[in-house]
Amino acid sequence: MRRLWSGWMCVVMAAACAPGPAANPAAESTPGVTRTVRSLGLTVGGPGPLSSFIPAVPPFGQDGRCRSIPTENGKLVLLAFEHGPGGAERNASVEYDAAGTMVGYYDVRGDLLDRGGPMTSVSVDLRKGLAQAMNSGAAGFAEGTAGAALDMASLGTPRAMIEQIKRQCGGSGAE
Repeated sequence: MRRLWSGWMCVVMAAACAPGPAANPAAESTPGVTRTVRSLGLTVGGPGPLSSFIPAVPPFGQDGRCRSIPTENGKLVLLAFEHGPGGAERNASVEYDAAGTMVGYYDVRGDLLDRGGPMTSVSVDLRKGLAQAMNSGAAGFAEGTAGAALDMASLGTPRAMIEQIKRQCGGSGAE
């Protein structure tokens, strides 16, 4: 999950820093650069507030399958959903450190096989107190505090999904 989020961040940063036609006359003859920046809906000023974020793929969560994945510093408990609206898939997960303390929440939904459809990603880093949400295939990137993000319906109400993961997949991160 971290690699996926890091990969999206690289795409965002590359698109945000790409010179537009005003800064680089040669870019006018390279429509891919200009279109990429516009299609991501980014501004050089930075991300918008989480309270204004509109997900490209709405949250859904029926009949998920659990997986526990060991990580370098703990484990990831994943709840995978298939057959969402329009063929969307969803992977919602909770990350625990080696002591069994929850340190992160991740939710990726939409076209997880990268076939060109929309995808929404939500990341809540409880250690840093930071949350981020992003759409691919549509405009939108936002940041805010982890505490506020946990109860935002537009993000899929992470706190409720965390509780569902705990109920359905088993208690906590402690072995």
